[in-house]
Amino acid sequence: MFQVEQPYSGLRGVSSSSSSNDSSTIPDRFWFNPSANQIVISKLPPTENSTLVIANIVPGEAVPSLNDIYEQFIFQQRDAFNPNYRKDCGSYDSNQKRSDRQSFYNSQIPQFTLAKKHLNVSLKNDRDPNGFLIGNQTSISRLSFWMKVVTPDKFPYTTVMIANSPTQGVLHLLLRHGHQFRSLSKDILNVLPSENLKELCRKIRNYSSMASKNEIAREKENLNNRFLMDMSTMEEAEFSNLLNLQREMRDVIQKIVQQENYLGESINTNGQQQVYWKSGSNEVMVLCLSEQLYLGEIDGDSRGRKRPIRKIITIFVTGIKDYEKKKNNNWPVTKIFG
Repeated sequence: MFQVEQPYSGLRGVSSSSSSNDSSTIPDRFWFNPSANQIVISKLPPTENSTLVIANIVPGEAVPSLNDIYEQFIFQQRDAFNPNYRKDCGSYDSNQKRSDRQSFYNSQIPQFTLAKKHLNVSLKNDRDPNGFLIGNQTSISRLSFWMKVVTPDKFPYTTVMIANSPTQGVLHLLLRHGHQFRSLSKDILNVLPSENLKELCRKIRNYSSMASKNEIAREKENLNNRFLMDMSTMEEAEFSNLLNLQREMRDVIQKIVQQENYLGESINTNGQQQVYWKSGSNEVMVLCLSEQLYLGEIDGDSRGRKRPIRKIITIFVTGIKDYEKKKNNNWPVTKIFG
């Protein structure tokens, strides 16, 4: 049975697994602790295998029921195709199943806003995420926020990516696949200020070489949490450099996500929609999208539009030969939007 700790009350007085420091710029966060099947409010992960919830605690604002946060957490994990929270992952193993799944996405009607399923995660902070006033010190926001990647006009939806999260979105992309983007001015390894953070990044890039899927899953959570803990201790100037690199990464993606580069959609074996874009003479960039389609917002689109929104969970780059091989092996890549 799901359990919650004692409810959060006020700016301080939170039962936290980390030491409390009133002058600290480390924000309180929501975590899911699988060992206790419990949502915990803490500055740092309560256990090495705890999972960060994509939700922000804003100083001075009341926090909703932790049961509601738990429901958001489960929704987010399913939305990101975490196989631990889905029974259908790996089951889309025929063209008919993939075609039916694509039809589902094409006819999907949005039911929720991003804010409904991601507490206090803002779109308005895209270019200038304002710091929160903590005591007498204003810090650059280390909380999660949405960066938009606007799709071409022929698309019926647009996209956003979460920033400041090592588990998905822009920071995750830099850690896991950033070295694949040659147009990026620098690798994140050249921006991270400590050797420990750099070593964690190297391990995150290599965890897929481990023996089993269970071992990979455990190590991913552990590495992501250790990175977040060390990232929380970065000086403001150091974190500002990291934030600027996330913005640059988003800009690189935006330059590729243009109609002339669009190659088509496909469905992977987990049922996740992937969108292919030509990103170089011999390279293809693949956007892996959320299951859910969210209600549109002006801040999430361009030119005053409010097209529905999908989240970009992650992105990777593959060779044009691998892309052609997929097509030649009867794995459908369909150019739906022009």
